[in-house]
Amino acid sequence: MKKVIEMELTVVNKDVATFNCGNKISGVVHVTDCGSVTAILDGGYVMNDFHCPGCFAKQISNLTIDIINAESKCGGDYAQYKTSFASNVFKTIH
Repeated sequence: MKKVIEMELTVVNKDVATFNCGNKISGVVHVTDCGSVTAILDGGYVMNDFHCPGCFAKQISNLTIDIINAESKCGGDYAQYKTSFASNVFKTIH
């Protein structure tokens, strides 16, 4: 069974775009002159380099599907978890 994930890309310039995948994962992508892609998720996590934009789209979509499946099995919400986790981390640091 195939799942459809909506991905929104907003071009910043010829090398950089922001993305939001299924309202679950968002961040920035950088496409190098040789065509490889680096993705930085909101929160600062840098994903591995991808061979091409198509490889990035496939992997980020698969990750989004994994998050959706985990949320349905565990009853959690990843976006809410990120917010809660970040607020607790910053309280600890200050």
